[in-house]
Amino acid sequence: MGKQLIIPMAVAILLPTYNEEDGIGAVIDEIKKLKRSDFEIFVVDSGSTDKTISISEGKGARIIQLGIRGKGIAIKKAFSDLEHEYIVMIDSDNTYPVRQIPEVVEKLKDCDVVIGSRFKGSIEQGAMSTMNKVGNTMISITASALYLCPISDVCSGMWGYDKKAYKMLAERIEAPHLELECDMFAECAKRGFRICEIPIDYRKRAGETKLNALKYGFLDIMQLLKKRI
Repeated sequence: MGKQLIIPMAVAILLPTYNEEDGIGAVIDEIKKLKRSDFEIFVVDSGSTDKTISISEGKGARIIQLGIRGKGIAIKKAFSDLEHEYIVMIDSDNTYPVRQIPEVVEKLKDCDVVIGSRFKGSIEQGAMSTMNKVGNTMISITASALYLCPISDVCSGMWGYDKKAYKMLAERIEAPHLELECDMFAECAKRGFRICEIPIDYRKRAGETKLNALKYGFLDIMQLLKKRI
């Protein structure tokens, strides 16, 4: 079966999910409160076994569903299928500030890629462990040094892309899982895309985390080194 392209509005809001029934409804509700007629909400699901899909459909989100696990795999497919002027990707666990999506979109008029930096903004007490703060900082320092492109929060779950950036990534993403962000940063930096950051707020997540900090910290570093070599 051939690829089915989706007739776009200007901005696709991309919500990657795997068993996010505790947070996805609140995230979609917050997007709708923005009252932006140019925004279209897509839930990109990697085989959830809970109520994520039914909640998302009930709130009017469009579903891009895969039967296999993998954030990177899911985002690669979404980038390939969509044809919007801009995409904003935001994690579905209700930790990232939906209210700042318009700010990301506005910044995309001057930049190819926009990343929401938790470290330039504020982190709610208890939202990120000390180990994760140290690990994220070290990964960002490594990314900045390897690619000569300053970045304070390469592991952020809030990104914006113009069309030329996300279509390039649709062809180049290799990371299947949560090392996706380092993969995307490396590809965009190597091609000289304009990468900008905005300060954002970060709060405690809804539901249990699926992140193994040590495992994915190692995979992030390996992904950065692999793309540099």
